[in-house]
Amino acid sequence: ARILTKARFRLDPTIPPKPFNIRPETEIRRDHRRPHIFSPADVRRMLDTARTYPSPDAPLRPLTLYTMIMLAYCAGLRRSELAWLDLGDVDLQAGTITIRETKFYKTRILPLSNSVLVELHAYIDARRRAGASQDLQSGLFWHAHFNGRYSPEAVTTMITNVMRRAGLKPA
Repeated sequence: ARILTKARFRLDPTIPPKPFNIRPETEIRRDHRRPHIFSPADVRRMLDTARTYPSPDAPLRPLTLYTMIMLAYCAGLRRSELAWLDLGDVDLQAGTITIRETKFYKTRILPLSNSVLVELHAYIDARRRAGASQDLQSGLFWHAHFNGRYSPEAVTTMITNVMRRAGLKPA
């Protein structure tokens, strides 16, 4: 980083060099947010808000958000794991989902409760009725634009919007 700063200064002397920090880990800690544990009542408010989320251009979005939040809460999925889930990763018969090559390049199979399976089945049915691709490698959380898969950033934005509408502080 120091070499890059020197090179930038040589190219444009009007850019002041960034001061050297002997302990860069202090900068990392400063930007890191502390985790927040939501109460069951908070999660219920998020789920209720997701079900009624206004989305005239994407009628499947409220159910998509509801299912995303349910999987994040009940299975502990990260935003990127939600975004990269494929239709083929869901095994309704076995009651599991496969999370492929996530953090530290590991693949894991997670069991799901019956209540989550019921909601996931309802989402997959609604997704099929909406005309989504039934290819097993298509994104589980589907939308009609671009390649039909939400990015991790889009997942974060949508869930943050749900949290704000529910009156909760976003992480």
